[in-house]
Amino acid sequence: MKKFLLFLMFISTVFAIPTQKQVEQWIDRCDHMTLFSIESKPGYIEDEHGHIIKDDRIHGYRVLGKVDLPIEERKIVKAYVIAALDSVNEGSPNLCFEPREAVRLLIGSRSIDLLLCFHCGNGVAYVDEEQTSFFIGQDGYAGLGRVFASHGIPREKVSLGPNQSLEPMARSVTPRADARVAPALAMAHH
Repeated sequence: MKKFLLFLMFISTVFAIPTQKQVEQWIDRCDHMTLFSIESKPGYIEDEHGHIIKDDRIHGYRVLGKVDLPIEERKIVKAYVIAALDSVNEGSPNLCFEPREAVRLLIGSRSIDLLLCFHCGNGVAYVDEEQTSFFIGQDGYAGLGRVFASHGIPREKVSLGPNQSLEPMARSVTPRADARVAPALAMAHH
């Protein structure tokens, strides 16, 4: 564990990865903090002429809801973000990067956005539009969910992965125009 932390410290100085202390300082010094619930897949919507339709997005991710936080709630969100940074494990993170949460900090004329993917353990910081990546752990995820819920903000659910069903499959029969009846799989609903 100690070697891993030393490696992270070395990497963060070489590649300008934001450290826990730096993120704490950003949050402590921010004049304004906004918490975003975002759709996990980036992209833009185009009209019939191929022009991008302007809607509420943060770095290409559609905003499902957002809240400007008062000072007392900033401290709560700070604790959850720091918990996520502090709970990085030694295992390799997944590579999905499908963030569902974002935090925007305004410090004077500077804008700092933290996009968080608790599913894969990766984060991206946009500091004045310059992008750097960092790792996060699972701690803080449930707490951020409570903050969203207290403001009535919807949150995209973390997916189970492709083609994974919680319901058993059962055989059924599907007739086709004058063809013999063939068995097919369908969902069994209880």
